Amino acid sequence: MNYFVSISLLSLWIALLVLADPKCPELKPVTHYNFTAMTTGVWYDLARYEEPTIEKSSTGNRYTFGARKGSSVFFTVDELLDGKLNTFNGTLKVAENAGDTAQLIYDVNEEGGILVYLDVMAIEYDKFLIMYYCLFDDKAQKRKDYVWISSRKIGADKESIDKIKNFINKAGLIDPKKLFWIKDEDHKKVSELLKQQS
Repeated sequence: MNYFVSISLLSLWIALLVLADPKCPELKPVTHYNFTAMTTGVWYDLARYEEPTIEKSSTGNRYTFGARKGSSVFFTVDELLDGKLNTFNGTLKVAENAGDTAQLIYDVNEEGGILVYLDVMAIEYDKFLIMYYCLFDDKAQKRKDYVWISSRKIGADKESIDKIKNFINKAGLIDPKKLFWIKDEDHKKVSELLKQQS
């Protein structure tokens, strides 16, 4: 699943502070999934939670998965950062004690590494991916929710969009009003810059 959910993670973007219920929700991530299929190829950011400081600087994220070492798979993220091509690397692996559930650890190799624990909430390996992460601050008694929706191609077909929206409506986990949808032209710009660089 060469993709990852550009957690354009240089600063953990896609963040949304939720004040209603301070506790992180109980989740039901995907079970009996295929980690290898998910982490093969390329994924493109389709949507994420709107976060002003991020959406103004980072967009068009694509995740390309590559070599594997032990239980980890390496990936590269290419994105537009302030209008310029930015690239960083990281690894993805199954979380310990995850059992047959799709609970993952996303490690970005920037500034000493940033660990993010992700739950795969829905996936069609050749179509789309929905991931969720909740961070609870015990001291402040507040939480931040992060959502990444990715597609196997720039944009997504109507059937995939319908399935994504259906999941959002039924699960009650994601607030559609908070989603920031990535423009196709931003992905195309990243592709153009990568070609110029090669």
